[in-house]
Amino acid sequence: MLLFAGMLTGAVGCGGGDSPTEPRNGPYGEYALRQVDGAAPPVQVHNGPWLDRVSMRFYNNLNLRVTGGEVHLDDDGTFYVALELSGVGDGEQVADTMEYEAAFKLIDGELILIAEGQRVPIGTVEDGEVTFGFDLMGKGVFNQLTFRR
Repeated sequence: MLLFAGMLTGAVGCGGGDSPTEPRNGPYGEYALRQVDGAAPPVQVHNGPWLDRVSMRFYNNLNLRVTGGEVHLDDDGTFYVALELSGVGDGEQVADTMEYEAAFKLIDGELILIAEGQRVPIGTVEDGEVTFGFDLMGKGVFNQLTFRR
């Protein structure tokens, strides 16, 4: 199975907060992936050579799609994201799930991760929708992910 480097890192930290732009039941709960770069999954996010820096496997051609995912915003301040990926690498089927957990705060609808004591704004939570950029391939290219309740 492939392992993919992503943007988010695990952290321990502060709790979340409510935003006046959220529905009455608040921002907490589960959100399903609805769009990657404006298109509904599955969405191709890479097609070409790629070095998996975790396994140190080089692919002459990796054709990779995001097929699904979810985000959980827990009222204890825990942010959890899981993305499902599948595709073909050098003629073989590949599949993996990227998972990340971090602490977060919400300030006026802005999603802020707490990582190593630093506050890093990454996206928004507004009207039942979570949106943020994510470096799926670890190459400094961010895909825009949109999750909805």
